[in-house]
Amino acid sequence: MRPTADKILIGINNILISDILPELHSTYAMIQVALISVMVNQLTLVWQNTSQFPLIEENKDLRDVLLAASTTLKATKRDYKDKALEGLIPRIDAELQKECRSGEQYPSIQSLLEENCKLKEILVQTIVALEQISQKYESRALNDIRKKIRAHLRKHLDRQLDMLGMRIQA
Repeated sequence: MRPTADKILIGINNILISDILPELHSTYAMIQVALISVMVNQLTLVWQNTSQFPLIEENKDLRDVLLAASTTLKATKRDYKDKALEGLIPRIDAELQKECRSGEQYPSIQSLLEENCKLKEILVQTIVALEQISQKYESRALNDIRKKIRAHLRKHLDRQLDMLGMRIQA
């Protein structure tokens, strides 16, 4: 078993609270351990919000949205012919076929960022193609994909605003 850093920090905090704190008799020592526990908890939150984990989650979400887009575009492309789609479906599929770096036990931030950039690039191409198609062809399935993409973008924006402590409740 190789726990991730956030799991180790959570374990340390649990030991401080459940094992060490009850053994202390000095009020000063109890306060110090409680403050250390608060600091470890804060460190855990910082780690979870600024390291690989948000990228792993976002990359998974991007893959899910692109898979749904690819599936819908394949199912509906026989209904219309559009240059915006030429090559888009194969590019989406090719990116989705690549080994998912978040499947690694300890993916590097650099590899996750590279994957994230490529997935976002394909997402932008998909958004542009859907916009061009929607001007010529109306489809409920294509509108549903656009809604999924907007939901993904909103989720990502909310996550970024949460990290900055600026999320606006709507």
